[in-house]
Formats: sequence, structure tokens, C-alpha cells
Amino acid sequence: MTGKTHLVVGTALASGLLLLNHNTSNSDIITTSIVLSALGAILPDIDTKHSIMRKVFYGTILAIGIMIGLIFYSNINPKSLINWDEVTVPIIIGIFSFIGLLIYGYFSSHRTFTHTLLALILFSLSIYMICNNLAYTMYFAIGMLSHQLLDMLNKKSMYWLNPITKKDFALYSINSSGTTSTMMFVVGLLVTICFTNQLSI
Repeated sequence: MTGKTHLVVGTALASGLLLLNHNTSNSDIITTSIVLSALGAILPDIDTKHSIMRKVFYGTILAIGIMIGLIFYSNINPKSLINWDEVTVPIIIGIFSFIGLLIYGYFSSHRTFTHTLLALILFSLSIYMICNNLAYTMYFAIGMLSHQLLDMLNKKSMYWLNPITKKDFALYSINSSGTTSTMMFVVGLLVTICFTNQLSI
């Protein structure tokens, strides 16, 4: 599937679950849940050139670089920007784990590490360590799982249980950029718009 298809499917799932759980009024919960699900939905393609996730990755690095430069040249004390009392050891471990997994995925071949159950578990654990919130972790995991399940429909091998087994889970039924993928994008977009209109973002 294309990156935009994965993105709208992830946001549609998050919006639908928020409605089912009656989380329709807290804008912070709604926004965080949808963003995490969207992140999970595009993350596996960090192993693909020109993917949405790689653009997000590069943009984040650029933003951090600019921020560091501004802090350096403006003589701002970095300690004043963060409440260090809230930065716990699990959060630090989670952040470094997430970054490490991203870098490993970046240098992996397409549809290898980031498209496995192992990656889903490890990335979700790192998210949980960062936010210490099971619900937010669930939204991220659902987004990432949706990507992996959709890619199983494509006409390319996918070893979801690697390294446990080399069984190919691909169904070889849909072209990733074909008509079906386009239809999924349109439906996902319409569902997302419909659901988010019922949420108080």
C-alpha cells in the first residue's frame, strides 16, 4: 500500500476507537491518540526511500538541529526548557530505544525488521516506556499493526514472524499502488473525516 493509504487507515481506526470508547470531548487525548496511531501506521516504511516516514524522520532531525542551534546562539539554558523532575529513567530508556529501533529499521531492507511482530512489540514497549500510558500505546500498536496487515495483501514477500519462522505471510493479491489501494485510501479518508467531525478536536 502507499504511505497515504496507511496514514488514513491508521487515523480512521484511531478515530473509530475513540468514538467507541466515548472519548469525544478531551482534545488532548483525541489528538495524542490519533497522532500516535498515524505514526504507527507509517513507521514500518522507515525502511523505504521517499516514504512519508522518512520525510518525517528527516524533518524531525532538521527541527532538532535548528532548535539546538537557536539554543546555542541565544545562550538559553537547556535545563530551563525541560522539567527534569519528570524525566525518569524509563522515559530515557524508552526514547533511546525508540531512536535505536528507528535507526536499525532505516538501514534494514524493505519489509524485513519493521514489518515483523518483533518490531511491533519492541516499538510499542518503547512508546509505553516514554508515555507510561497503556491506551496511547494501544493506539500506536493498532496503527502499526494495520500497516503490517495491509502489506500482507501485497504482491511481495512478508515474513511477519521472522526470526521465529521464515513463513511468508503475503497473500499476493493486491498491487501496492493499484486501484484497490486507491479505493482504500478514499474510503479511509472519508471515514476519518466522518469520525473526526464527531470528535471535539
